[in-house]
Amino acid sequence: MTYLRRDVQQFGGEWADPILWYARAVASMRRRPLSEPTSWRFYAAIQGFDPHLWQKLGWLRPSDAPPAQPLIALYWNQGKRAGRHLLAWQRFYLLAFEANIRAALAELGGPRDWALPYWNPFAPNQNRLPPAFVSSDWPDGHGDNPLFSPQRYGMPDKETAPATDDGIGGAADLAPSDLAQAEEARRRIGGKDPQPPHLPGLMFEQATAALDPIFWLHQAHIDRLWMAAGSRTPSADETRIDAPIFTMPMPLGRAWESTPAEMADPTRLDYAYDDLPPHRREPGERAGPSTP
Repeated sequence: MTYLRRDVQQFGGEWADPILWYARAVASMRRRPLSEPTSWRFYAAIQGFDPHLWQKLGWLRPSDAPPAQPLIALYWNQGKRAGRHLLAWQRFYLLAFEANIRAALAELGGPRDWALPYWNPFAPNQNRLPPAFVSSDWPDGHGDNPLFSPQRYGMPDKETAPATDDGIGGAADLAPSDLAQAEEARRRIGGKDPQPPHLPGLMFEQATAALDPIFWLHQAHIDRLWMAAGSRTPSADETRIDAPIFTMPMPLGRAWESTPAEMADPTRLDYAYDDLPPHRREPGERAGPSTP
């Protein structure tokens, strides 16, 4: 099966089914203890983990039992170690997260073909957070909406994404400057609390960004741009023997391993996007068929 990732702003309605099921799965993962490799916080710690900051922001409690040390060493803080393979690692991270969301949905009786939406805040008239991420209430009016985060201090009225000078929503090269711009956009969404002690919002720091449910939709858009660019990588040879092996925790205690080369080859993957932006050729690059 090919899972189709769609533009969240095109679903129609504030609580379209894919978003409602996402919220239910997020709530399910958040109920699991930190030590469980498929829990929300464990998966966020794969991107990055700062115990002091997590404590200050209320995401780590003294009563939380940590995972076993071998699990921490294997999985946590991988985002810092990805290096030149960052785009390939992020793709793998998204795929594994998406699979764990589907597993949670299976337990809830949800759709088997659910795919992670993407959010392009730089598209015309689309720089507002998807409505379901803005309200603290579920669609029935009850609180505790897991997609809502009050720790988004860079968003005016918690709704509008800060524009960049140029934007990365059109042609897709994902040059280093584009990646830096995307990273800056993420940090500006998080912002900092205007009240003392001026703590950062979740999206501001790499060590807390994946705790915010909007992070995953933001990263899916970056991956979409990379796919549009043919999944070219900064590394000259992703098949080198010293290329890393990525590992992600999966349901039922399984571990999934992959390599940068596998992530850079779309023919090995089981997902697609509903639309890819046009690729802007780099200076000296010949015209020709692009990788789908």
